[in-house]
Amino acid sequence: MAPNAQFITSSDGSKIYADAVGNPEKPSIVFIHGLALSGAVFDNIFNNAKYSNDVYLVRYDMRGHGRSIKPESAEGYTSKLYADDFAAVVKAFNAKKPILVGCSESCAITVDGLKLTATIRYSLAGTVAADIATHLPEDTISGIVYLAALPYIGPVMQRVGKPTVLGFLPGLFCEDSVSMSVKTAVEFVDTLFIDPSAVPWETKCLWIGMAACQTPAHRKFVLTRSQDPAKLLELGAKGLPLLVVNGTSDRQVDGAAVVSEMKPDFKNLEVAMIEKDGSHAVFYDNPDATMDPITKFAIKVQAKALAFFRNFRNGVHVNVPSKLTTIQLRLCYVLAAFNFGKICYDLALDELGQLVLNLVRGLLPRHAAFVHQAEVPFVALASAFGLFYRFRAYGLHELPPDT
Repeated sequence: MAPNAQFITSSDGSKIYADAVGNPEKPSIVFIHGLALSGAVFDNIFNNAKYSNDVYLVRYDMRGHGRSIKPESAEGYTSKLYADDFAAVVKAFNAKKPILVGCSESCAITVDGLKLTATIRYSLAGTVAADIATHLPEDTISGIVYLAALPYIGPVMQRVGKPTVLGFLPGLFCEDSVSMSVKTAVEFVDTLFIDPSAVPWETKCLWIGMAACQTPAHRKFVLTRSQDPAKLLELGAKGLPLLVVNGTSDRQVDGAAVVSEMKPDFKNLEVAMIEKDGSHAVFYDNPDATMDPITKFAIKVQAKALAFFRNFRNGVHVNVPSKLTTIQLRLCYVLAAFNFGKICYDLALDELGQLVLNLVRGLLPRHAAFVHQAEVPFVALASAFGLFYRFRAYGLHELPPDT
């Protein structure tokens, strides 16, 4: 295990394997692997210090995969549990409003619809991203990266998934033929790379071994669980940032089709198409070209929050978003008057009190003279409460020091 690896307890008592590298005060990125694999597929990124110079990298094995719990019934694979697993990992590693990087099926599994046999329904939908959007607060993540991902909803699978991935499904689900199961696992892994013959034997065996550790029964639970992507699409319409990263030689997913499908629902969409060694496992075949747009995306998205608070802290005037109405602020004033007047008076004498006063001077300059009166310092605290309520999605209360 990695030096800082943990088995984290999720909401149902299950153990989830996770580890991290880098400084948690930097922008956080949580990597989640694809179907039948584990977080070990990202070893070449997590074991190279240059990729964690500017960001904090976290990864974990989804339930039903790798070193994490593999429940033996469908009740252990609910959408809420997948969301709770993510929340537990983020909390354990102090990842502040992270970017979610979902690779392959980790961003794209399961809403019923596409019939493959008379008894098995299989369609791909936004798994962890959709689980988070449905069951956790809207400000849980700062953005999403679809890394060679099949996004959501049954019919979309047919439009963005290539015939190769559909052809593997019978073998991946096969429980009555060991030879077919092993053969499918080997072929499945081969299609991940740009040139399978160039992949070291040890690496190939590691990836095939990860697939072998997940039984066909576990795959069925993973791929047939219920999920609703509606909240995810709603967040996209509200402006949740999305970056689509795909290799142009991906044999499993059509990246251009993914962009076409996501564009109508995500108004804040960016795209990075990788041509050189652009395989399905492009993060392995061309890690530099993969990590460059992801790192820049994470820094940019999370820097917006830091800029807001640094302006507030320095008393710089900024525009108050329209949704933070005068009525909301006045309600905060009243609340503070009843509960925090004396406390705020004391705070006004120390550094935090000065910070609060600077917030008010920057945001409500017409009240600057008013808040200097010692008998009404609660106005400053009330304003701060209103601002933290409105901007809690940016993690302002956890701001790292200036760099």
